[in-house]
Amino acid sequence: ESRTGVSLLFTVLKMDSGPILKQDVIHLSGFEKSPDVMLDLFKIGTKSLVTLLPKVFDGSAETYEQDEKEATDAPKIDSSESPCNFSQSTALQIHNKVRAFAGWPGAWVYFSFGRAEAKKLKLITTEVLRESESE
Repeated sequence: ESRTGVSLLFTVLKMDSGPILKQDVIHLSGFEKSPDVMLDLFKIGTKSLVTLLPKVFDGSAETYEQDEKEATDAPKIDSSESPCNFSQSTALQIHNKVRAFAGWPGAWVYFSFGRAEAKKLKLITTEVLRESESE
């Protein structure tokens, strides 16, 4: 994804369906890690909430309905997704997994040096090089 964001909305009984007060979008460079993005979104959302609360309390806050056709599913992350396999995933897929799983659950790979027993290595930071950079 090249962007993400935070939404302020009134809650209703249906999941992610309340009227929207405000949406803030941030653009992603492709190097951010999920804990950093979450902190940035928390700060943005908190600022927006504090700004809008007076209008919510006095009844002057304007809302608009969500377009349910635009809703996307975000399945729950499971630690069983942590392993990376260089022969089954592209460099970009592994790079994005490392960014997304930073903090919890983490991304890791089994790696062996020479004939030594394979060791489990946690991938902390990755970068995908263009072909011309790798030669």
